[in-house]
Amino acid sequence: MAVKRLPTKQALLEAMEVGETSIEAAEYMATRFAEILTEAKLLPQCQDMLDKINEYAQYVRFKLLSAAQAWSGEARPTSELQNVQENKARFLASNTQDLPAGLKVEIQIGDDARILRGYSPKADQDQLKTLDGLLDGWLAKNDLAVSGGKVVKTDAAGNKVEINPEEIRNLINDSEKGVAKYFEDKGVSIGVIQRTYGPQETKREEVRRAIEAGTEAEVPTTPSAR
Repeated sequence: MAVKRLPTKQALLEAMEVGETSIEAAEYMATRFAEILTEAKLLPQCQDMLDKINEYAQYVRFKLLSAAQAWSGEARPTSELQNVQENKARFLASNTQDLPAGLKVEIQIGDDARILRGYSPKADQDQLKTLDGLLDGWLAKNDLAVSGGKVVKTDAAGNKVEINPEEIRNLINDSEKGVAKYFEDKGVSIGVIQRTYGPQETKREEVRRAIEAGTEAEVPTTPSAR
């Protein structure tokens, strides 16, 4: 019996390059790859790879499908990032029935524009992806993004520039452009709590970033009990 061979890495990369120009091509690639894995009885072993291909096909849909609804008079997205994130947010908003009631998000903006966020009641992994995806959508709608843990301003060409953290703080609670209003427009009721980094959080973030970067940091110590 002939051994069925999987597509090579190069073949997959070439297919992805072609698929990126068409929603139908990307979806066909994902469907065909699933069929090949099933026929070769390799689906369980290659599920992670298939998940990545499916994520890619979904990204192409978000990228190429216009987020503007012509009949509603909505303005067209000003950048590819804004279009992708708005389409992603709409997709996520269609699956929010399992989100817990009484949702709250606490957002902290540091003086260096670094952002921390937390939700209550505590969300599971799928719920966290939904909530973070909606938050990313809010950022993109306001020409913002997170880069290296910091909020930055973006333009139509994808360039990123620093932004005054006070501008972000004011925007978060804005009655028309704020986080709560964006979530509400997506069918999700959420309370927004905002506070600024205290000295302890700032130092903790500094240490965490240094550890992730593999560099030395001044680790805070407590006085000896003696």
